[in-house]
Amino acid sequence: MTSEQRTVAAALRVGGQDDDLETRLDGELTAFNTAAADGATTEPLSARVTDETGTPAGAAG
Repeated sequence: MTSEQRTVAAALRVGGQDDDLETRLDGELTAFNTAAADGATTEPLSARVTDETGTPAGAAG
């Protein structure tokens, strides 16, 4: 181990929806992206790719 490396204790938890984690990640990602965009305002964005029948691309059926 070099002087720049350190050991950090961590725990992996697997389960259902985690509202607290989602809120924290959303806040941190929004702060990061706002800073990276030089303070520009953010708006929700979605993107969908569909085939000729309107089925989401890659979906079975």
